[in-house]
Amino acid sequence: MLPESKARRTRYTPQEKEELLFSFNANLDRGMTQTAAAKLTAVPWRTLNRWEDERRFSATKKDTAEGKMAVENSIRVLSEHQSFSEGEVINALFAMAAWRRWPDLVHSHSAYVMLLHSSYLSKKYGFKKFSQLNEKQKLSFGDSIDLNDICRLILGTLHAPLYFDLDGIDPKVKYSKRDLSADVGSFFINAKANGVAPSINNSFRILEAGAFTKPFTMGEKAFRGFWRDNASVMPFDYVEAHGHRGLEFDLDPEDPGFVDQFDALLNKLPEVAQYIAACKWAVGEFKSALDLRALRTIWFPDFPSSVQARQLRPAKFESEMIRVIA
Repeated sequence: MLPESKARRTRYTPQEKEELLFSFNANLDRGMTQTAAAKLTAVPWRTLNRWEDERRFSATKKDTAEGKMAVENSIRVLSEHQSFSEGEVINALFAMAAWRRWPDLVHSHSAYVMLLHSSYLSKKYGFKKFSQLNEKQKLSFGDSIDLNDICRLILGTLHAPLYFDLDGIDPKVKYSKRDLSADVGSFFINAKANGVAPSINNSFRILEAGAFTKPFTMGEKAFRGFWRDNASVMPFDYVEAHGHRGLEFDLDPEDPGFVDQFDALLNKLPEVAQYIAACKWAVGEFKSALDLRALRTIWFPDFPSSVQARQLRPAKFESEMIRVIA
């Protein structure tokens, strides 16, 4: 067996890896090839790429954990809003809106919260600089500022996805991703009460037959991707659509009505707390309809024990839905 090379035998500390990656990436930015840039570090370029992947995975894992904590904290604040400052409530509403809008990108929610908050202050008051805020606003907005997110947004390494309507829907009929999510959530939450078996396959059959609220076309592969990305918020979308239509969490900072829409949420905090209580019930029903394999792949937030689950009236399925999967 040939002896290992010096590079292969070497153990690098995390700090050394960061320094070598910085040098490697700097040389790449100067136009050098991977081979030439790696040669200057005395580390194979494949090893450097592996380190880069490990670093990104670690950062994403950390950001995801923090994002999940922020979602659960927003649920606690909104359910007990009387015990928190206005700034904490504002950030909790933005955190809930960010998660509801981009549930599959929880690792980037801190940036989206900052984006929503800064847009709100700018559009509502005409502020352009942090120094223009009053002390209460500075304290509130300061809690949502993440310097790393600012760098990522400016450098273009973090993108806020848009909430377009789904392809294949008649543009004259308003039926968004949120509406479909609510319909699928309703199927899983109310399936047993209607005497049908809840499953991803059956929900796709209903969709394929056009038996949800609005008919449209989506392939099975696309639907399973939609399920994977949105299942965690389906109970929340269901409660909003079937129990609290007056609450609009689908915040878009580019929408002309963005400020009024958020102010309406801020003025309905008792109803928001009732919404959270109904979501606790809906999440329990939704989870009970899933098999263990599906549960292992979906993250659902925990609710404070102080929140009393509030049951909504069961939804009765149309006969066409039942016929499709009978």
